[in-house]
Amino acid sequence: MISVSQRVEGVTSLLPMFYCMMSPHISLVPSVATNSADGGQFTYGINWSTGDNSLEVVDGLGGKTIEESPFKSGSACASRLCKAAMLHRFKLVAKEAKRQELLETSSYSEAKKMAKAYQEAKNVLREYLLQQGFGAWPVKVSVSDDFNV
Repeated sequence: MISVSQRVEGVTSLLPMFYCMMSPHISLVPSVATNSADGGQFTYGINWSTGDNSLEVVDGLGGKTIEESPFKSGSACASRLCKAAMLHRFKLVAKEAKRQELLETSSYSEAKKMAKAYQEAKNVLREYLLQQGFGAWPVKVSVSDDFNV
């Protein structure tokens, strides 16, 4: 099986400045427990990356951290990987960079549209996938990006 990163190795030189190809280091482990005591399946997932102080345990069905999770984003228990958390961190970086126009964005979708290099990189990748015969990248419904933080 060929991973997405292997399929797009030739696109790096076409991307805007500061974009590069990173191949994820993923370790697969055997399942420790596949069923809960009552016979149902566990729906928890764990996420952690370099720079995180602790791991986060998320209920995959609801997308929120569980009560016992070492990391919790706040009272709403939203995952640190959710779009609202990403927008919050984006605005922290924009504030540090003194980019007032980015701080004034009214929604997640508006912030993404303002990211010109991101939009260019996304278009380059989509075109490259088509040219290489891998088909069109799926387009999602934009309603999920229309929220404020």
